[in-house]
Amino acid sequence: MKSKYLLKLIISLSITLALALLLFSQINLSQIVDILANLNPIYLLVAVLSYGFVLLLRAIRFSVLLKLETRELVPIVMTYNLLNYMLPFKIGELSLPYMLKKIKKHSFTKALSCLIIARSFDFIIVILMLLSGFLVADRIFTELARALPMVLLLLVFLMSLTYLLIFKSHYFVLLISKIKLSKFEGIKEKFITFLKNFESLKSEKLLMRVFILSFLAFITGLINTYLILLSLGYNVAANNLLLIVPIGVLSGILPLQGILGLGTFESFWIAGFVLMGYSLPVAVLISLGIHVIQLVSAGFFGLIGWLKIRKSMLWSSIFL
Repeated sequence: MKSKYLLKLIISLSITLALALLLFSQINLSQIVDILANLNPIYLLVAVLSYGFVLLLRAIRFSVLLKLETRELVPIVMTYNLLNYMLPFKIGELSLPYMLKKIKKHSFTKALSCLIIARSFDFIIVILMLLSGFLVADRIFTELARALPMVLLLLVFLMSLTYLLIFKSHYFVLLISKIKLSKFEGIKEKFITFLKNFESLKSEKLLMRVFILSFLAFITGLINTYLILLSLGYNVAANNLLLIVPIGVLSGILPLQGILGLGTFESFWIAGFVLMGYSLPVAVLISLGIHVIQLVSAGFFGLIGWLKIRKSMLWSSIFL
């Protein structure tokens, strides 16, 4: 187990180092220091507050899915968001169901099934916004137009998979129940329990509320990016942001990411800005600026969440 973790850490550090070298080959460190030293404090403050509002919307969404109080979930979501930034290989995603189990004594598999649905809705909305960005962005590219069928196929796949998990999970349960796995019966039973948890989400009203909250969280995240850009001194047209932001958010899909997302985060944002006509050095500089401010915001609210959890219970007991 330790050797596997060490291998993952080495891979993550290697990715971070390699991509960081590529990024800093395009700009000087003094440029980063200069742009951060000249941040507009008003826009920066509003951007940080809007980041907190995104986390609040996500907490409300999980309260709808898990039928828990929002105030109980806010510090957990804040901490989960920070861990998602910090831990490599998307391990941070599992911190939410893990903390819910340890702190709220909630079923791990139930929380995991709700997390999967929430993340599925996130990606469906990102793809829908990406398609909208194709229509309204100032620059249209033949290469992007060629990618449209693949994007539409991905959208159909995600929507179909989400539908099957929620409304047809009993078929998967029946299928798996018939498979003979004498040596892995325990794992099979846990997986069946996991699938059965999706049945509790068979409510059109509940799913509509989750979708609306997911959409509002994305729009607030879009506003957050716009405010960050203004604090950095860049005024990007809203119609272009509708293409840039979904491309940037897609970096969250990658199972491989560097330490604190360094490099992998920037790569997608750089692609979006370059497509909109920005030079590579400027795109690198803007992407690093966005990353630093969002990371600091995540750290700020994550610390608040951690202190709140620590006040309510022994933090060490969560990870024992």
